[in-house]
Order: sequence, then structure tokens, then C-alpha cells
Amino acid sequence: MGQVRSGRRAIAGGRSAAVVAVITAVVAAVPVGGCDDPELPVALIEDVACPFEIPAGEAALCGRVELPEHHGTTNGRTISMFFARTLSTAPVRDDGPVPAPVVVLNGGPGQAGSDMIDGAWAQMAVMRRDRDLIFVDQRGTGHSDPDLYCRDLDPVAYWHGGFTTADAERCLAPLTTAGHDPAAFNTPESALDLIALRRALGLPAWNLLGVSYGTILALEVVRHDPDGVQAVILNSPNTTRASWLDLKRMQAIRDVYTRLFADCAADPRCRAAYPALARAFLDLADRLDRRPIAFTTTDPRTGAEVAGELTFTKLLNILTIIVGSGDNARRVPQLLWHLHQATAGEVPPHLPTVAFLYMPYWNMMDQIAYGLNVTIGCSEVRPWVDAESARTAASLLEPYVAPHAMEVDYDVFCPVWDLPRAEEALRDPVTSDRPTLILTGVYDTLTPTYLADTVARTLTNAQVMRFRGLGHDVLSVSACAREAAAAFLIDPDRGHADRCTAEDGPPAFTVP
Repeated sequence: MGQVRSGRRAIAGGRSAAVVAVITAVVAAVPVGGCDDPELPVALIEDVACPFEIPAGEAALCGRVELPEHHGTTNGRTISMFFARTLSTAPVRDDGPVPAPVVVLNGGPGQAGSDMIDGAWAQMAVMRRDRDLIFVDQRGTGHSDPDLYCRDLDPVAYWHGGFTTADAERCLAPLTTAGHDPAAFNTPESALDLIALRRALGLPAWNLLGVSYGTILALEVVRHDPDGVQAVILNSPNTTRASWLDLKRMQAIRDVYTRLFADCAADPRCRAAYPALARAFLDLADRLDRRPIAFTTTDPRTGAEVAGELTFTKLLNILTIIVGSGDNARRVPQLLWHLHQATAGEVPPHLPTVAFLYMPYWNMMDQIAYGLNVTIGCSEVRPWVDAESARTAASLLEPYVAPHAMEVDYDVFCPVWDLPRAEEALRDPVTSDRPTLILTGVYDTLTPTYLADTVARTLTNAQVMRFRGLGHDVLSVSACAREAAAAFLIDPDRGHADRCTAEDGPPAFTVP
């Protein structure tokens, strides 16, 4: 499964029930990166059946690699990391070099690469014309073992507060009962996992594509294994120093809302449908603070009836994610206006339900290995944050942000999990001359666009593409960005920053 091509097209099509052969590779244990880095182990790839549907005419290979729980130790504890390789759609060629594959690194932290595959067949079709894609379930996620999912946690408590010490203990127990060390599930260990995988696959180099937290992991791989990386795509980048409680980050969230209101006011259709939207937002905040809306809804996972109360803080928790994700900002004026109008009269039954917990978010604990989110957040972010002082400093930004409701899960989980603080060096910016394409959406509230500029400062061969009407995860919604990313991998030294000027404008807002 390295650079070998002969015979692979015979696997095309079929379903995941068929066991697909993987070419097993072995590499010698060799040091990686600087002199303080541990030696990587000999890595063997185990053939496994792909646990997902493979569309007709497509092909994929899946495998596992067993790695030390702590690289550089010999205590005998190991983890098993799952990966899948979707094969390029280009005809097999026996002449010329095979383009280096792209390894896709998900965000969260806690999202599994395998969860992206269903959408990747079509969404990443342009990139797959020329090269294979490798989707990795980072340690603790997806089909890797152990997993750090905490599926019995209440997603309502995650989004709106309410986690208890018992929740934190229950989430931790399966990992420690199985004899694993929670402190081993972190960014540096995951980066070394990836380097070991590259060598096991027999790849002299590959390309990295990270989204959100995955950009932190991608850059950590570059830090330790620069010669093993050809080029890097950072989709909505984050940094090792960024917390939701950073004052600059919360100011950026406020600025997204004010930009949204200004863009609507400048659009004749949006302005006519939702006049004085900025004022309506403030009125809605005041009304819900004075008189929250009580309602009942049905938990789509269990069918149980759930009693809820919609406050403005709870609305903002969900709204800030919606407005800053993909191309969802276009729908937000309509939602805000309906809520504003409803709170002035009789509230339609469905509105508070939608605003209380957006339907996809009910499955939060099935979609993210929340335990990995905790191990990384509590060891790599929280030790450098004074949460109480940060929330006090940001109180003047209300009602655009709700600082007292941010990262409250870590307030509960971090003391219980009691993880050691990450090495200070992890917070140092990565310096590299690897060709890098940075994609950022100006409406992004999850990893605000100023973080793209922060990352670019120490990447001497970086290009930044800004998308005026988009938010987080640009590649998921912009066909032009996907074309640009594919072209960048073919010719990374060419300028690509101005390829998508047609998309350089405010959203096309949804109006009646």
C-alpha cells in the first residue's frame, strides 16, 4: 500500500463486507525530527475490511497499525490506529512518478477521519483525480482502539452547561479501567503516530490537509518530520495558543455579528425583509433575558420528552456556531428575525426547539470522541488560561458573546481528569518553508480569521485565501476552494490566493 500501483484497480467497487488486501510494509526504528524526539517503532500494517460503503467504480484500502501508547517508552501498552486510503480516479500509469497522497486530519479535537469518507467521494473529487487520500482516525477516535467516546453524556449539558463531577468520572473510567493512560492522548503523540504510519506505508513524503484542530496536528507533524511533508493545506486554522476564552477571539466573534448586520443592511433585499436587524438582535437579547421561553421537545435519539427553557445565552451558544460555520451565515438573519417577531407575540412551538439545540447537535457525543477533546483541552490549553479573569475581561462584549458560558465543561472535567501540563515547546509557533495554502472564512467564529494570519507569520512559503461570505471549514462549502486546493498540490509554487475572487463578497442572504 505504499507507492505500488500494479493490480490495485481490481479492487474497485463493492461493499465494505469484502476484505481488501493491504500491502504490508515494515520500516526500521529510526529517530525522527530533533535529537530530543523518541525513536519510532517498527510499524506493521494489518489488513482490515473497510467499515464503510464503497460506491461503485471507487476503490479503497483500510488498515490498522499498532503503536506505543507513549512513544519512546517500553511499558508494553499500545494503541491501534485505523486508517483508510481512497484510491485516485486517475487511470493507472506505469511510467512517471505517482503523486504523493494527501492525509486528511480532522478537527474537534475528537473527530475521526473515517467520518469524512462518505462525503469525500464527491466533495473531494477534484483532489482525488490525481492522488490518493488517506483518512486517519487519530488515536482515541473512530475505529481506533481504545476510543475516547463518552456516548452516555447528555449533549444538552455539553452545549448549555450542567456537566457534573460524576459525568467526568464516568467518561474517564473506561479508559483507566482498560489500563490506558489518559495523558498519552495528545497532539505530540498523535503527530508521532502519523510519522510512523507514513514510514510504514513506504511513503518518502506526503501532503497534509488539516481542518480546524487538524491544522494544529498537521503543523506538529511538520515540526517533527519536515522532510516527510511535500505541501500543507490548512483549512480554517487554529493555533496551540488559542482558547475560546481569549479576549481577542471573543472580540472577533462580536465583529462577525456586527459584520453580519452591516452586510444585511447593505443588501436591499435583506434590509427590506429584516429591517434594523442589529436593533432586533439587541431587543431579542433583552426579551429572552427578561422572559425565557419554556417549551418541551423530543430527544431524537431516545424519543423521550425533554423540557427546556430558551434563554438568550442558550440561543447564543448555538447561534454562534451556526453563523460561523460554512455558508450558514446566509440563513441567520431570517432565524433572528423570526425569533424577534415571535418573542413580541405568540411563539410558534418549533422555534424555541430549533434555537435550543440545532438538530445535528443532538448527536454530539456520537460524532466526537469527547474524551480526546478533554485530554487535549485540559493539558494543552487550560493550564495557560485564567478562566475567571478571562470571563470578567470579556463581560463588556455581551450580548454578542456569553463568556460565562464558554468552556464551562472544562471547569468540571479538568480537575477530575488531572492531566499533566503539556510541554511549553508545544506552544511555540511552527516555522517552516514547506509550501502552505491557508483557507479562512471571514465569518468564522470557531477559528476566527485572524488566526490564519497568526499561523502564516512563521510559514515563509504560505499563501492565504480569504472567503468574505463564508465561515468555518471553507472546503466543505466552496467548490472554488476545492479546485484551488487541488491546483495547489499540483503546483504549490504558483500563486493561488486570488483564484476565488468571484466568491469575495457577502453572503446571498435567505429572504422570503
